[in-house]
Amino acid sequence: THTNKVNAKVWDAITSEVIAVDRPPAFPKPRNLFCSGHCFLPDGRLLVVGGNDWYWGPHYDVHTFDPETLSWSVHKSMRKGRYYPTCTTLPDGTAFIASGAKFRFLFGIILINTSYEIFDPQKNRLTYKARFASGRFLSMYPFVHVLPSGDLFVHSRNQSRLFDLRNRKWRPDIYQTESLNTRTYPGQGACVLLPLLPDQPDGVRLLVVGGGDETKTNIDENVQATNTAEFFTYNPDSAPTLPPTGWRATTPMFNRRFMPDAVLLP
Repeated sequence: THTNKVNAKVWDAITSEVIAVDRPPAFPKPRNLFCSGHCFLPDGRLLVVGGNDWYWGPHYDVHTFDPETLSWSVHKSMRKGRYYPTCTTLPDGTAFIASGAKFRFLFGIILINTSYEIFDPQKNRLTYKARFASGRFLSMYPFVHVLPSGDLFVHSRNQSRLFDLRNRKWRPDIYQTESLNTRTYPGQGACVLLPLLPDQPDGVRLLVVGGGDETKTNIDENVQATNTAEFFTYNPDSAPTLPPTGWRATTPMFNRRFMPDAVLLP
């Protein structure tokens, strides 16, 4: 039978207490938030969209979790499902929702949701929807980061593009990593936006590490993880003190890593 597969807990960093959280309301059917996308909203709530269910397919769901009341809320659903989507909080406080599979066939074929949607936390609903990118470029769980320029950095597999948020259009250039390894799902690596350097305040850098073999479309025992690491430098004004915009390999990791996490420390 189909069950509600949402197990969440809250850890109190001061007291080290672990608090169990009730599951979301099961309406109109039980929820499974496995393989969902999430990001924190300016008011402290966690936005969680989509998910997976082998019986019903990718979910259309939009949830928020309130850490003050330790409770879930269910909002009006998306138009199409998203399985492994990416959510990113934008400078205006809204949330950008992109990618995810809208359908998954039993024999392995995946159809990517090629639209993007905007969730407005003030209205608690989706307020905008438009075409984003073709499935040829867009993979599941792409890396999406807001740059100081107002562009969105979007990385899928071994390619990166810049999306102009003001005009809602792609910039023309495509930047390919030096390594052919895929960095996004199903061959997931990790990507993190690095702090600005005091002597290079205009130099934006991202680090990507790990991932899987680009030649494999499914995860099995034959997929080889990678230890490669690369920096992406964004130099929109072609400043002579910075490298040109693009990817460059750096010192590899000591170990190969598949589905790693990268977190900035204080």
